[in-house]
Amino acid sequence: METKTRRIGGHVSCSGGLSNAIKNTLEIGGNAMQIFAGSPRMWARSLYNPKEAADFRLQSTTHDLQPIYIHALYLTNLATDNPEMLEKSKKALIMDMTNSAAIGSAGVVLHIGSHQGRGWEHDRAQVISAIEQTFRETPESAILLLENSAGQQGKIGSLSEL
Repeated sequence: METKTRRIGGHVSCSGGLSNAIKNTLEIGGNAMQIFAGSPRMWARSLYNPKEAADFRLQSTTHDLQPIYIHALYLTNLATDNPEMLEKSKKALIMDMTNSAAIGSAGVVLHIGSHQGRGWEHDRAQVISAIEQTFRETPESAILLLENSAGQQGKIGSLSEL
């Protein structure tokens, strides 16, 4: 009979480098983790260095740390009516999805954003278009996970919206 290992982890910091996320997960006794691919409150994003990503994959395998999730930038709003913010949101999400594929994560967790009172139906096509663009511009292995919300203050994420 096969024994299954339960998975528990936390949202850990990778400040100073991806390997710090491994160290921080092991320090809390975790065998799974969630990270940000950059500061959660700043638009700046960059691709992981390929060697650092490969080292991270090796270390996560060596320490049996799975699954690994990346949480998308908190500033992301695919339902915004501000064209500049929409472009920044798509660019940041594409970067997070690309980094997710580079480290072999189980996916990117995304809060879709807020329709800011305009209603889901008003922004539905824009959100779908932004997600489709993200899929076209990222590796096929990158997985997007849409996080639900209670819909407070126009936040998108009820089960029917998802």
